Amino acid sequence: MTLGEKIKALRRERGLTQARLAGDRITPNMLCEIEKGKASPSLDTLRYLAEELGVPAAYLLDEGEDPSGFYKRRALPEIKKLYLAGRYGECFHLCESLPGAPDDELSLWMAYAAMGEGKRAFQRGNLETALVYFNEALAAAKTPLLPTEALRASAALYAAIAANVGAPRRDFNEEEYRALVTAAGDGELHAYMTDNAAFPYKNELYALHQRAKLLLRERKRKEALSILVSLEERKNEPEVSAYFLFRLYSDMEVCYREEQDYERAYKYATKRMNLLSAFQS
Repeated sequence: MTLGEKIKALRRERGLTQARLAGDRITPNMLCEIEKGKASPSLDTLRYLAEELGVPAAYLLDEGEDPSGFYKRRALPEIKKLYLAGRYGECFHLCESLPGAPDDELSLWMAYAAMGEGKRAFQRGNLETALVYFNEALAAAKTPLLPTEALRASAALYAAIAANVGAPRRDFNEEEYRALVTAAGDGELHAYMTDNAAFPYKNELYALHQRAKLLLRERKRKEALSILVSLEERKNEPEVSAYFLFRLYSDMEVCYREEQDYERAYKYATKRMNLLSAFQS
């Protein structure tokens, strides 16, 4: 968007005629030429137009089209400075004061700044203030595309205490909290890595593999092998990782060896070693 196009768009947005915006500073015809890109305003005229339109002169000269993006870019250095200095409340309110709806990046700054200020108020015993900031953190953390599970889990936990210090668990959604913590810390992968058969896996592959492992421990090798073979048949599915296959081949090797099927045991030992070599390359 050109300088003239920006002036024209802002003028129309504010319901101003060319004569009203021109005032006694320039003629309406001159303003018309500026809006068409056929004339360039002097610095004084640019400042006058910016003031009348309620935007910084720098915005009119900026190449971007979105005013909120311009204000955010201009404010980001101060936002970062305030956050790194631990001035979370000021950081949050600066983000909040910017015009337009916050984008993903600004929402993240708001969420973390609100969480920081909320924790500070919480530590001091100012629970009403803390609750306001925790709720602000939760609201801001809903919009970004980037992961915010850890922040949301923490904010929900603190908010539950701040809202009802005597009985915080009464209205606390523990199931949702555990789900957020699990997602934030890759808890499902940790459970799979540690062979936690009792974990409520959402990943069907992990759940089936853990079922096969349980059958192996119970010496029900044929049932276990049936599951393991079915899992190998799914090895080309997008969600199947090399680590999953490595563990799968290890169990298949053990299972076939215990069944005294040494040919197949050797086959899966070779597959496992090939993967191990690839990991180290």
